[in-house]
Amino acid sequence: MTAYAATQCLSSVETLADALDVYVRLGIDHVELSGPHEPPPSRETLDGLEAMPFEFVMHNYFPAPSEPFVLNLASADPAIRQRGIEHVLGNLELCARIGAPLYTVHGGFRCDPGPDFVFHPELGMSGAEQAMDLFADSMGQACRRAEDLGVDIGVENNVLSSANHAKSPDDPFLLFLTASDYGQLAARVSSPRLGALLDVGHLNVTCATLGLDRTTVASDMLPFVTAFHLHDNDGSADQHRPITSASWFLPLIAGQAASRMILEPQDLSEAELLDSLRTVDDAVAAAA
Repeated sequence: MTAYAATQCLSSVETLADALDVYVRLGIDHVELSGPHEPPPSRETLDGLEAMPFEFVMHNYFPAPSEPFVLNLASADPAIRQRGIEHVLGNLELCARIGAPLYTVHGGFRCDPGPDFVFHPELGMSGAEQAMDLFADSMGQACRRAEDLGVDIGVENNVLSSANHAKSPDDPFLLFLTASDYGQLAARVSSPRLGALLDVGHLNVTCATLGLDRTTVASDMLPFVTAFHLHDNDGSADQHRPITSASWFLPLIAGQAASRMILEPQDLSEAELLDSLRTVDDAVAAAA
């Protein structure tokens, strides 16, 4: 199988070490290191990744720091943004050490959520141009290091739920909802290592919230895409359901063999995960 499985896909495991043990048994050798995992992976586990029989990619907040914080590379708070930049730079170093060709990170927010990840735009948010400038500065620093290390970076599109949209219906406080922001980022940061992580589950919810055609929006994003996050939902919430033959995005990923396919459903059985992986591999191969 050439599609990647995120380490939080299975309902039967909690720790990173347990997830990797199961993946070895199942013959899954392409893995996204993500989370959350309780407890966070030990230093011994992280130090052992390089010798494990996997091709890894790594996502956002992995490995979770000992002191939790919200990663927002567009934050107007210099301390929050700097902590995020340092986290990203450290993760790029870890990617290079374990041979992971890709690190992906969430698109930024125009206001900082609290520890519960609840947003309060009514308390103030930065302007869209200011937030994009700050995010671009953060990514410029990350891309310079990524170029030195030979690691690609993918920026993930955010998910706009109806509840968050209602908080600021005329001025979304989340960046990277459609292709427009990727064009703005590309105009600010020129790097062969920079691309988009198109999360089709996030896109489905965002398009349902905004009344947009999901296939059109996804197609507009394809020129920027270096990888996909694949999971399904009914458009009402980010449900992280398994991939099936009826999943709306299968025609979208057909012919996209140059992009990395990363499965991110949750609470699956082992059989459901293997079926989802085969479905994705078959869809990509069918157009090859």
